[in-house]
Amino acid sequence: MREETAEECSFEPRSSGAWAKEKLEILRCYSTGFAAATKRAGSGCFVDGFAGPGYNLIRSTGGVVEGSPLIALQAGFGRIFLIEKDPSVADSLRQMITGLGEVAEVITGDANQEVIRCLERIDSWVPPLVFLDPTGLQLEWNTLRDISCGRRGRVLVRQRHSAIVCILNWTL
Repeated sequence: MREETAEECSFEPRSSGAWAKEKLEILRCYSTGFAAATKRAGSGCFVDGFAGPGYNLIRSTGGVVEGSPLIALQAGFGRIFLIEKDPSVADSLRQMITGLGEVAEVITGDANQEVIRCLERIDSWVPPLVFLDPTGLQLEWNTLRDISCGRRGRVLVRQRHSAIVCILNWTL
């Protein structure tokens, strides 16, 4: 994963700890493999519940790395939903994805409601990868429950005080 300097980054990055670089590399590997595996279904879908600005500033090094929205855009998904609660950050994401057609969509709102709405908008045969990486306690347990009651897919959740990524599988 290449690090840029903050000056090279055209968007305001999210300030992150050193663990973010490893977490994002795990996401890059998993999402690329997931997108490739779902090509048989026609395409896969990526839903990012806490998208952020697209870049992360690693505080300890001052380097900037691509965040989850950019990783998803490079993975090869047929459909991408980027959910961001902060309207100004969502606007920056919209600028970033300009020209990508209908592959990617930025939604301004609360992930706890919008993730379910996004899943309802995709065909039932399209496998989704839902990435939930809150910066605090924004993720409600009911959201995970509601996601798991729906369709086949995967959910990646980062636990608040560790770099552990939990993979939850669900099936009808």
